[in-house]
Amino acid sequence: MSALHFKSPAVTGFIEHWQQRNVAVSFFTLPLHVIDAVGFLTNGGFKFCMLGQAGKNYSVLANTNLYTTNWSDLGTMEVTNGIWRFVDTNAPNFNRRHYRARQL
Repeated sequence: MSALHFKSPAVTGFIEHWQQRNVAVSFFTLPLHVIDAVGFLTNGGFKFCMLGQAGKNYSVLANTNLYTTNWSDLGTMEVTNGIWRFVDTNAPNFNRRHYRARQL
């Protein structure tokens, strides 16, 4: 995560009772986490790509029902160049499957 920090004078109060103070402000850029480029393979497997922070590990999770909290861990992926691909070869065994990735 990168950050930009600077200080700037700020005026508080009413015109007749004002004070000047230095205020520290920080802006952070969050890592990009986007699941993209999804599709089915000829064998019925499901493939997706994810944009993530290079050098970080991500856990891939799946669930058949979004109303429950029992997500199954399908594996861990290391992002080396910012993009990684994941193939779920067990996808044909389910009528419906939802996916998510979590940075470790």
